[in-house]
Amino acid sequence: MKHILIVGAGGIGSHLCRELIFDVEQKMISPKELAITIQDFDTISPEQTMYQWFDIKDSGETKAEMLSLKLRMGNIEANDITRVFEKSTKLRDKGYDLVVMCVDNHPVREIIIRKCWAQDVPFIDLRCEGRKVFYCTKGRNLIENLAYLNPNDREHGSCQLEEDKRSGRIQKGNRLIALIGSQLIVDFLRGEKIDGKIQSITI
Repeated sequence: MKHILIVGAGGIGSHLCRELIFDVEQKMISPKELAITIQDFDTISPEQTMYQWFDIKDSGETKAEMLSLKLRMGNIEANDITRVFEKSTKLRDKGYDLVVMCVDNHPVREIIIRKCWAQDVPFIDLRCEGRKVFYCTKGRNLIENLAYLNPNDREHGSCQLEEDKRSGRIQKGNRLIALIGSQLIVDFLRGEKIDGKIQSITI
């Protein structure tokens, strides 16, 4: 049994969960070999349902809790739902075998990357901005991974560009990076090496 922590349940994280359900249905993943914990304190807003895996009727509900229900419907049990990534979290103590970041800001990414390195836990970092997507996994050293962070970017972002959201022109980069993330998770569960992978793509 592998225990995966998904941090962030929005534009990327919600579609990543959708892909994992598909992988179970296609027997690429056995629900007996996978436990998932989702961490996100945010609630669903109506405008987000245009590009996140939620319905209008889900508005106001906690993203992590709604995804836990969807995951159970997909025969994956989402254990230990929490609403915030605590700085005191002991990843190994909680039994996490892999951490997947679907977060929207660099400070949280840095906290998680440093924690994963300190506790020797592999991770996948999934990002998107409009049609630009990026992913990286645990590299050769901490400095290599921190080099892909922008220390001046302290704001919460979105997988959609603001001008696109204003015009109603939703891009699918978030769904693409979620699909890539699900492949990396499948590879990990198959025992394949995923460390040291870094890719930036504009579609």
